[in-house]
Amino acid sequence: MWLGFSLQQEQSQKLLMTAQMQQAIAVLQCSALELIPFVQACAADNPCLEVEWPEEADGWLQFAEQWDRWSRFAPGGSTLARLGDEWDGWLEQVCVAETTLYDELALQLKTMRLPEAVLQLALHLIGSLDESGYLRESDSELARLFCATEDVVAAAVAAVQSCYPRGIGARTLQECLLLQLDDVPVGDRALVEAILRNHLEDVAAGRFSQMAKRLKCGPTDIQRALDAIRKLQPRPGMPYGGRPAGRVVPDVMVEAGADGYFVHTNDGVEPVLRIHTYRLNTPDADGEVKRYLRTKVRQAVWIARCVEQRRRTILAIAEAIVRLQPEFFREGRAGMRPLTMRQVAGVVGVHESTVSRAIRGKYMATPQGMMEMKQFFSAELGTDSHEGGTSATAAKVAIRRLIQQEDGQKPLSDEAIARALAEQGIHISRRTVAKYRDELRIPAALQRRRFG
Repeated sequence: MWLGFSLQQEQSQKLLMTAQMQQAIAVLQCSALELIPFVQACAADNPCLEVEWPEEADGWLQFAEQWDRWSRFAPGGSTLARLGDEWDGWLEQVCVAETTLYDELALQLKTMRLPEAVLQLALHLIGSLDESGYLRESDSELARLFCATEDVVAAAVAAVQSCYPRGIGARTLQECLLLQLDDVPVGDRALVEAILRNHLEDVAAGRFSQMAKRLKCGPTDIQRALDAIRKLQPRPGMPYGGRPAGRVVPDVMVEAGADGYFVHTNDGVEPVLRIHTYRLNTPDADGEVKRYLRTKVRQAVWIARCVEQRRRTILAIAEAIVRLQPEFFREGRAGMRPLTMRQVAGVVGVHESTVSRAIRGKYMATPQGMMEMKQFFSAELGTDSHEGGTSATAAKVAIRRLIQQEDGQKPLSDEAIARALAEQGIHISRRTVAKYRDELRIPAALQRRRFG
């Protein structure tokens, strides 16, 4: 073993992730809405780069500037009259403030004639609810936590549970559903209450015949009561806990024409970059200023190339998807064929990691509706067809159709669905059927069974 020092010469290849490559990857991964602040930040830092946005992309910026100017005026007819034409239609563009669960319950509690101690404790309790609207602490724990008597705690809990939406402040699922009995039709209320109090485990297990015998009623009565229970809200606080859905802007548009499908990028969100080189010819600029401006010009040219390369890459991938998924654009999701990123990468002539980055968060507006680009890629399943396999998406569509067409009194089991799919040439196991059914949020056969 040689342990001494020596001088050797060798050749090797290394991939260096330069700052320019990192910026190019970041631009490629940007969605249509993410590209706006990215390019604006580059333009704000570069005096040689100017960005011009179409009206569709710049509309929200114009509204933000107008709102900032309008907010300086106090509300009132005489003041608003001074805005003139700028007032037209601006109120319709203001988003409605999101009402929180606490605000909704506090408003109801303050309109009740409650003793001050009960009201203050009830306001504290609605601030302790979890995202589902449940109150997890017992009365004794609340009394110790807030240094109150159990009578005051019981009155505060009762006040919270009397608020809308029904079921707020419950400790368990059973209590939550029982608090919503007033929403059940009067004729079914007694049976529903009996089921909720004594047979919730039977409902979960699907033992409907046993319930009918114990409650001494017919299967159709049980079915009607179960339908009423399914209309109740097991998580009354959830409608107030979510965020508003974000706006989806397509990066690619696919339109049907006489000669096929025409693919183009969304010009409404494509920036126009202008590079100002005239600043280099400023007579008063010294050598250091000119070196600074040359650097900024090179940066601006690189950013413009990255944006243009992003557009070309996304367009090429979209064209490859349209060419490789023709059945989808004619038949919808049922015609989705198996497709991998490697296949698209081979058609476009890029690495599959580039395809993965390019479709991240991108959407395509198609004649079949808005689609996320990653939804076009699906695994291949075994079939009898020699023309190609079936995708998982098409298999899910087939499963949904079979369940929609089944007899409610004799629902198809997962094994029966697997056999029906095999007759259609789609060979998947019972466990795969159960997996896809869960992804589609379809209950098992036992829960889908109906009586009468």
